[in-house]
Amino acid sequence: SGLGYDRPTTPALDRLAEQGISFADAWSASPDVLPAHVALLSGCDPGLAHRPGLAQGGPASDLTDWLLPDGLPSLAQEFLAGGFETADAVDPDLELGFEGVATRFVRWLNGRSATADWFAYLHVNDLERVWTRPAGDPRWETLYEPRAELAQMPPVAEGEHAYFAIPRPRWARVPRSLGEYEVRYDGAIGQLDAKLGRLMEKLRRAGRLENTTVVVVGTFGVSFGEGGLFLDTGALTAADLRVPLVVRPGADLAMLRGARLQGLASLVDLAPTLLDLHGLRVPAGMSGVSHAPRMRTPGAASPRSHVYAAGGFQRGVAAIDARWILARERPAEGASALLVRTWYGGDAPADA
Repeated sequence: SGLGYDRPTTPALDRLAEQGISFADAWSASPDVLPAHVALLSGCDPGLAHRPGLAQGGPASDLTDWLLPDGLPSLAQEFLAGGFETADAVDPDLELGFEGVATRFVRWLNGRSATADWFAYLHVNDLERVWTRPAGDPRWETLYEPRAELAQMPPVAEGEHAYFAIPRPRWARVPRSLGEYEVRYDGAIGQLDAKLGRLMEKLRRAGRLENTTVVVVGTFGVSFGEGGLFLDTGALTAADLRVPLVVRPGADLAMLRGARLQGLASLVDLAPTLLDLHGLRVPAGMSGVSHAPRMRTPGAASPRSHVYAAGGFQRGVAAIDARWILARERPAEGASALLVRTWYGGDAPADA
């Protein structure tokens, strides 16, 4: 892969990177899905949208604990105020999959004038479902040979989440090595990349791609043993927080082409960067910083020396620089009793 992986899982994404910019060191603001998206869509620390204590766990808690306040900046609203038509197609709630999201988006786009400025946000959840649903085409699960160094078979835990074991909902129901799970995940990435490629080709044939800026970004990673998690996300490690970020500019956008930028970037930086690239006002309330200057100038340095993240199963915080992650976590807080026991090997000590 042109993005640094040793397996060629993302040829379509690599082509977009060759036509624009990829960030070598981009980090999410949280390993949790909702706060990560708060950072992405507001350009702010996701803690500003946290409203704890309104529900007692479960999906209802997710919906009530996180809400963008009216005074918080919004990437979509800034594009709307700048004269862009806006839309979103979101996967998780309706379980549309990539095809469903793409169909909704293309239907909306076909209703827009060919000369209209527009901004659309597409969110797909295909990779999160890889453990709980069979692949649509099983050939994707056998594209690669499992790595010999990943021959161990992790234990299986009873709970929805666990440390040092595969959570039962993500277990394959048959004995599999960690390498076999990795092959399954890499195949799912390849399948998703192929769908992305087909969408880009559809836009090209419709004459919609040349002048469109395409951004592909992950919101968190998946651990294969790092930080004690298997096939899951929820720690403050590089495996959980490092994300891909590719920006392929429209033809009329002044930007480097085929560059891989070194240096730190955060998800909170994406909103101000996109606004800056398109000549729109960056609200003073956005805490992210724009990387547009270094996306136009060869060799320009990152404006960041540190990035920050928070959340996860242990409700921690982390400061990250070019070499280290300094994390403070509270293992006995914010998690189920079963998850706490998998961390401590029993009940949490009294002083935890």
